[in-house]
Amino acid sequence: MKRLLLLLVFVSLAFSIYDDPPLSAVNAQNRLRATELSDSFNEEEAQVGSIPIDWYERSLAINASMKIAGMTLLIDNATSAGQGAGVIVEKGGRMGHPAQRSGVGICDKAFFGHYGDSSECDFDGDGCAEYEYSGDIFYDIDIIFVFGGMNETASAREESVGVFGQLFDNALANTVSVPDGMDKAMENSSGMENLTVILNGTATFVYGVDDRVPAGMSCISRYGVVSQSMHFTENATYPVEGKNKLLFTTAPLLNEQWFRNNRFDNIVLSQSRIYEAGIYRNGELAGNFTLYSFNITTNEFGLSEIVSIPMNDSGNFIGVVNVTPVQLQESSNAHAFLYKFSYGYEGMGRNELTLAVKDFFGGGQNITQNITSRQLSYDSNRTETGSAYDAATARTSASFSIGSLRLIEIGLGMLGVLIMLLLIYQIKR
Repeated sequence: MKRLLLLLVFVSLAFSIYDDPPLSAVNAQNRLRATELSDSFNEEEAQVGSIPIDWYERSLAINASMKIAGMTLLIDNATSAGQGAGVIVEKGGRMGHPAQRSGVGICDKAFFGHYGDSSECDFDGDGCAEYEYSGDIFYDIDIIFVFGGMNETASAREESVGVFGQLFDNALANTVSVPDGMDKAMENSSGMENLTVILNGTATFVYGVDDRVPAGMSCISRYGVVSQSMHFTENATYPVEGKNKLLFTTAPLLNEQWFRNNRFDNIVLSQSRIYEAGIYRNGELAGNFTLYSFNITTNEFGLSEIVSIPMNDSGNFIGVVNVTPVQLQESSNAHAFLYKFSYGYEGMGRNELTLAVKDFFGGGQNITQNITSRQLSYDSNRTETGSAYDAATARTSASFSIGSLRLIEIGLGMLGVLIMLLLIYQIKR
């Protein structure tokens, strides 16, 4: 039933195009898939070994695999802070068991409970059976997180299990969350820094055995523990996109402009990629820009990953828009991504203009400016469009009268022209 549910969820996700990144759906899907990967033996990647038991004729075969399957949430293989992200580990193993002399079954607790000291399981010929009381594989999963000069180790949630007086740690989960301190540091990633995760894992094969021995006319139990461990190490690297953004209005600089060239141009410095932006004029949407849509793929372990799809259909845009994402140099910038949004509009008077942007990992930021568009006026009396002067829509101008110009002012002007002509003549020579 669980496999059917996983299949239905995957099919519904994989064949859809999303306007917004499906963060919650993918996170939930991967945590569900992680439960299946907690006991998923990968024969091609497995370590092969054997473990001897002193009363058994030959060593028992043991095999285990452990690999980094991915993270709970990735977009184009990148992760981010604040998502409750964790590393998912695929693990599994197989262990051999002592076979009955006839080769029909195994010598375990169930067989002994039914047949007692059967000769089928008397391997040392003392008239008493030897058998496997219990057989378990216990896992220990440690992840070292390395980011920005920091490193921190976190372990999968685990319990202690006792086997005939010996304690063994056993992981109860195969997902290891990014430590809080590391997650906080990742918030300030420029967008070009990487998170490295290093798996240090152990699979310990533990046999509880009963080497029964004669005691008078009967046999008594002599319990013991036989164990052997396999060690695994692997690392993976993921780009980290931060949360911070800086928004600047580049035009108009003083929040006032000529009405024949109305602009609302902005620069966005971001630590995460922007997929959508909107321009609002007096609370109404005036420009809607979609840079990416999203799809879902699965990796080799069956984990879902979000992939971005660039949008090139300008018909989806409202208004005149130019959007240019540029990746900056790592060494000199705290924000890896630069976007320019240019928007023109018509009309005079005061307008409240807002640019709102959304990033890949659910973050967003706005910038709002109150901008006044005015026409020119003459002598604060008439305007360039011929309408009466209105301070709300027209800019004041200095008054002058041609008849008031003095001869000395005209003479100075002519002298300036003569000096300029003389300079041009000297240059040509």
